[in-house]
Amino acid sequence: MNNSDLSFLTDCSNEQLRLLADVLVFDPKDHKKRYTERLSARASYAVYYPHDMKKLLPEIVDEYQRFGGNTIANIIRGHGVPYREILKDVCKTVGIAKSDTDTVEIMEAALLKTVADKMLEQIAKQNASGEQSVEEMKKYVEEFTHYPDQMTELILMSFSSWLSHMGVRLVIRYASGRVVMVPLGPIAWAITAAWMALDFASPAYRVTIPSTILIACLRHIHNKSERDSNISFSIE
Repeated sequence: MNNSDLSFLTDCSNEQLRLLADVLVFDPKDHKKRYTERLSARASYAVYYPHDMKKLLPEIVDEYQRFGGNTIANIIRGHGVPYREILKDVCKTVGIAKSDTDTVEIMEAALLKTVADKMLEQIAKQNASGEQSVEEMKKYVEEFTHYPDQMTELILMSFSSWLSHMGVRLVIRYASGRVVMVPLGPIAWAITAAWMALDFASPAYRVTIPSTILIACLRHIHNKSERDSNISFSIE
């Protein structure tokens, strides 16, 4: 791996890396492989997916970085775009004004907060249009008033759309003993609809934006785990 900003991924669990690979490979709208993805065509993917994802990590990172650049430039460089440059571009695309001196962690925190706020706005709009039970959604949204763990939890729930067709779902665990099974009913549909309503513009951004958001979530989980083992998730 030739990107120090992504070196923490070597400490991520098999489930976490599997989810990142799925975001790169599958379109959540129809659960089909993306036309532009190349990861699943690699021989190593057939060998290591989904049970030994750490051995597939170099290919996962390469796929992500190549989505962050254009094809001709990637060929000339021999690789894709560094993570920091992709992150800056994603922040700009979603409307976050960042300084060149901002650290990766500062940009990621701003990205997660902006995305969580936009998702909650979309959920509120769904409430107003009567698409969901107002009381049910109100109770649920009130659980996400404390950043950053609840914010990360909400965003992770949105990624369940990449897993639902496989008959599995995310299970989020806290050191306190709290366990969150990502809901499968109206709330799950509301979160997924809120995610889909976010405008990811070009086809490339439909990959780099969600995958960058997920990487930011994974770093938050990694940093929390190093300090107090507060939050983790699995696929069950």
